[in-house]
Amino acid sequence: MPSAVNGTSVTVAGRAAPIVAMGTIAANNPPDYIVAMVPVDTPVGEQDVVVKTVNGSSAAVKTTVAAQAPSLFFDTEGAIVVRADNLELVRPNAPARAGEALALLSTGLGQTTPALATGEIPVAPNVVLGGVTLTVGGQTATVAGSTVVPGLPGFYITLFQMPRNVAAGNAPVQLRINSVASNTVMMPVR
Repeated sequence: MPSAVNGTSVTVAGRAAPIVAMGTIAANNPPDYIVAMVPVDTPVGEQDVVVKTVNGSSAAVKTTVAAQAPSLFFDTEGAIVVRADNLELVRPNAPARAGEALALLSTGLGQTTPALATGEIPVAPNVVLGGVTLTVGGQTATVAGSTVVPGLPGFYITLFQMPRNVAAGNAPVQLRINSVASNTVMMPVR
């Protein structure tokens, strides 16, 4: 991935951060955004982030860097979860069923094996290091594994079996890697 786009670059702890995406969403305040990958060799802890454009450099902004910072993707209808057999999205009109194989989309699960380099676009399903667990509606799900999504840097999928005895409706979903918990999102369950 490029470390600069149209004269814009980002550094984290003085290291060039590959740019994943840049754009503008008029409804946001401010409207412009940059999605950058934290370099894999960035030390954990408080680090400076600086954006440089053709007009100059921003003031350094502190951010916390962690080995893992899991976060689940979601939209207005809930978690981004698909059925493993046909890739159909789990939605209110097609809720998850007990025992079915599902795949959950996330980010921030950290390094893989084999290891990916900073800015490398994954071409194979590199396996996530560390213990991934998942709960749905307070029930522990059986996790088959987590891997990067080939072609999509920073995206991971976790394959799991929908637990039994989850109450019908919108169930809270949370992922943990080692002792670090993700955000909680809702998933429709039948």
